[in-house]
Amino acid sequence: MALEELLADPRIWRAAEHHVERSGRSTGHPALDALLPQSGWPADTLVELLPRLPGRPAGNTLPRGIGVLSLLLPTLRACTAAGQRVALIEPPGMLHAPALQAAGVATDKVLVVDSRHAASARKPGPGNRPGNGPGDALWACEQILASAACALVCMWHRSPLSVSRLRRLKLACARGHSLGILVRPAVAQTAASPAALRLGLKPVSSRLGDQRLEVALLRAEGSWRQGRCEITLWAGPASAQTLRGE
Repeated sequence: MALEELLADPRIWRAAEHHVERSGRSTGHPALDALLPQSGWPADTLVELLPRLPGRPAGNTLPRGIGVLSLLLPTLRACTAAGQRVALIEPPGMLHAPALQAAGVATDKVLVVDSRHAASARKPGPGNRPGNGPGDALWACEQILASAACALVCMWHRSPLSVSRLRRLKLACARGHSLGILVRPAVAQTAASPAALRLGLKPVSSRLGDQRLEVALLRAEGSWRQGRCEITLWAGPASAQTLRGE
């Protein structure tokens, strides 16, 4: 049988032409939606965001101020506008509630979990075990995901994670019909992970003063697609003048 005839057989599965059902939640960024196989965040599963600074090797720390929370703002806004709760676990720095409100996020639907403060405030006693920081946060993340109390749970985590622990978080997402987003150091990209979607993040400099982010599709469950896109998180003064024709 000729190769052309074999490839024409409808029973032959071609990986390059495989498409995942497009049933995701929009990220709020059209360029990113176009890049992702499900046209948005996948439903009820675990997503990893791996930020890094340009020109530096992948480290085991989380760079601050590159726009991870800004990337998630449209999703936070959509969830809370629909009356759904969201949880932010171990966010870097103190969240500014007025800024979230100005961005359209209903802050009364936002749960913030900081196990570092909880552990330091816990008094020793027969019923209180010593807090272990990251372990407490992971336990809280898993419980909230599985409880179905929040549509979105985002956790910033710096320490290495085993595949079995990541699987537990992914299963908790499925049980609670929640989207779990795990922000990890870029060095985790070389480690195995069952996450349904892994995205690399890198800030991009702009002469217009915009805050831009390059998003690389590293892995998407059920798809061979790869690629990258650039999104504008905040428009600087020069861009605003250009838009107004000044």
